[in-house]
Formats: sequence, structure tokens, C-alpha cells
Amino acid sequence: MASKWFFLIAALGGVTGCTVEEVSVDPKGDVKAPVLDETVSSENGEPIDAFYLAIEAERWNVMIENALGLVNDVRSRNFDNDDIARIERALDYGIRNLLDLRDEVCQDGLVDAETCYSLKIPDWAFAWEETPPSLAELQARSDWLGEAIQPFVSAKCRAEDGSLRTECMVE
Repeated sequence: MASKWFFLIAALGGVTGCTVEEVSVDPKGDVKAPVLDETVSSENGEPIDAFYLAIEAERWNVMIENALGLVNDVRSRNFDNDDIARIERALDYGIRNLLDLRDEVCQDGLVDAETCYSLKIPDWAFAWEETPPSLAELQARSDWLGEAIQPFVSAKCRAEDGSLRTECMVE
């Protein structure tokens, strides 16, 4: 519900032309107008407005959230009796959560840039498989996920004094 209000307010702000632009102040106290990158243009040759592009990108997230709400209704059916489905669902959530954790840890500067950019998600995470993978394949995927999360979990679980909080590293 809140995301719908945000979208409405953001859209109305765009309609009325209310935008906030960064202004720089030189050491003498003079205000300088923002510099717009006029060389960047859309497919039709018009300059791209960052404000409207931000709204567009946020719209995609609203649509994804709405669709995920519908998917959760379907997933609420009981698949717990099918261990393969449980494993696949857990790995799917794990990949999604890993990406969220990586983004948060990297944005907070808790790991170096190389660690942030070195994470390569395997093709199986994006593929739709007609037949369920074998238990051996699922074990290999689970092992990959366990290794992939380590630098990000460790960075997030470090206390301010640099010591590792072990209660954070257990499920």
C-alpha cells in the first residue's frame, strides 16, 4: 500500500515539475547551476532526465513486488512433502538473499570492491529446468551457495571492534 502512495506522489511530483537538483557551492560562496550531461540521450534523441528515469526504474520494482505477492499465493500451497521442491525453493531464496546481502555489505563498504564484483552467479540460478536436478547436483549448488555467502556474512557479522560475533554465523 505504501509503495502505491510513493508512486502516486512521485508521479505527481513529476507532473508538476517539482525536482530537486544538486547545486554546488564554490569556496567564495557563489552558487553554481547543476551541470547536466546533455550528451546522454534516449532512443528518440531527447536528453535523458534522471528524475524520470528514477521513477521508471522504481515502477519496475513496484510491478515486481505486485507480481511476487501473487506468486506467494501460489507458493503457499504445501510443497513440503516434496524434498526436491523444498531444496530448489531454498536455493532460489538463497540466491536472492545473497544478492541483497552482497548489495548491502558493498554499499556499507564492509568489503573491498573486488569482493563485491567477483561474485558470479552461476547459470543454473537463472535457468528454468524442465526436470528436477539430481540430489548430487542440488548438493553441489548448495555447496556453492555456502561458499559464496561467506565473505558477505563474515563482513556483516563483524562487530565494531573487529571481532567476529559467532551467534551471527549460525542458523
